[in-house]
Amino acid sequence: MGEQGKRFLVIGAGFSGSLLSAILARHGKQVTLIDHAKHPRFVIGESSTPAAGLILRTLVKRYGLSELGPLTRYGRWVNELASVRRGAKQGFSYFFHQADTDFQVAESHPNELLVAASSALELADTQWLRSDVDQFLCDYARQQGVILRDLTTLKSLQRDGVSGEWATTVVDSAGGQERLQFDWVVDASGQGEAVTRLLGLPSGDLHGLKTNTVAVFSHFDGVKSWDALLAEERQDTKDFPFPADTSAQHHVLEEGWLWCLRFDHSVTSAGLVLDAHSLADGWQQIPAEKMWRTHIASYPSLNRMFQDAQLSVMPNRFLKTQRLQRIAGQAAGQGWVSLPHTAGFIDPLHSTGIAHSMSGVERLADIFLSVDSGHQVGVDAYGEQVLGELKLIDLLVAGCYLALPSKRHFEAYCMLYFAAATTYEKNRMDSDDCNLGHAMFLADDAKWVTAVRDVFYHLQELAMSQNWGEPAQFEAIIRRKIKRYNHAGLCDAAVSSMYQYTAAM
Repeated sequence: MGEQGKRFLVIGAGFSGSLLSAILARHGKQVTLIDHAKHPRFVIGESSTPAAGLILRTLVKRYGLSELGPLTRYGRWVNELASVRRGAKQGFSYFFHQADTDFQVAESHPNELLVAASSALELADTQWLRSDVDQFLCDYARQQGVILRDLTTLKSLQRDGVSGEWATTVVDSAGGQERLQFDWVVDASGQGEAVTRLLGLPSGDLHGLKTNTVAVFSHFDGVKSWDALLAEERQDTKDFPFPADTSAQHHVLEEGWLWCLRFDHSVTSAGLVLDAHSLADGWQQIPAEKMWRTHIASYPSLNRMFQDAQLSVMPNRFLKTQRLQRIAGQAAGQGWVSLPHTAGFIDPLHSTGIAHSMSGVERLADIFLSVDSGHQVGVDAYGEQVLGELKLIDLLVAGCYLALPSKRHFEAYCMLYFAAATTYEKNRMDSDDCNLGHAMFLADDAKWVTAVRDVFYHLQELAMSQNWGEPAQFEAIIRRKIKRYNHAGLCDAAVSSMYQYTAAM
């Protein structure tokens, strides 16, 4: 290998690839960052969380990245980095709709769940306008000495079994080819899964994943404020812990849910995530726009929210996916490793993407900047850990889709995610080493994983029988399972689905 494994190839200039590249370069590594496209570009995966903010604050402090400090809190971001567009996220909101029925707020909140994650707007998390954030972090990586090769394709990838050196051939936009050598390859290409593809490695077992969803989405101008719509219809929202428009807004439907994320420059990210089991045969052939309008039209309140909306300049079209779920057969190998979003993806329901990617950046930076120049043992352990985290996220998400027919079952099952997230946050805050060695969402806690799996299979039985029984019994099961992880008063009937503050910090 090169001197102490100094030469790194990072494939993919999204935020996580750029951030890891910047950290490595700032601390003496030779980093080349390659991407087939160019910034700015349309990307989703926009909802940050308290865990993501905690990790980023740790990275800023540990690696001297003071320029990135404003990205860790909404208030600082607005005041110190106004040119990078974003929106406020004070928590998670869920509004439960029935087809052909106007949405109604009632005193006991049978149709809402609001979970606050910040005590004040200036301390809030953020919705990331990824075209701005990704470009900002890519530019930052270049400032740290990273060699950026955008509009460049990785044509081949071969490793010398004796020296451990990687030889790669890259092709630029003009067709020019160049052969390069590296000691380590980091795959941050996301669904491109560049290393898996170029090395001919087997994919993971999709049949083992419980979640099966598809998405239709875009960015919009002129989406009516949900808060304003409720006010116009004289809905009583005085006990909401935060305005719905400053949240990761979930509109829960019979066939899935709709996300709605508002940015400060009047653009709204919105997308339908649909349970594939609810879709009729042939849905793959239905144009994205028709699919969107058909589903929105079934819900009167949502139809009013989008009645004057127009597609934004970027991307200026509706986009539709095939199955969202993917998982790699392996997330690391000899001389290479994947960031979490490349290793797999489950679903946007719990906004796990940014935090999971951040955790990958943190763990890999620690491995590659440690005294040990080999790094392979740490990389292998990390790879196994990431795949375990993805499988746990799958269980945390899939149960929510099973519970769509019953709001109380859905809400109770969500508490598994919030228990895992807040415990992870608390553990980080209580640990001197910032909990670096521990998995996201408590995936390394065998008792917790077993508890989640047990609840999932119990819920699966209820869904198959279509006999939801008494919701209080299921809620009692959840309370027992999360008892030792419940630091935020979760699954409490007394709060009437209005959680004032749940974050650990």
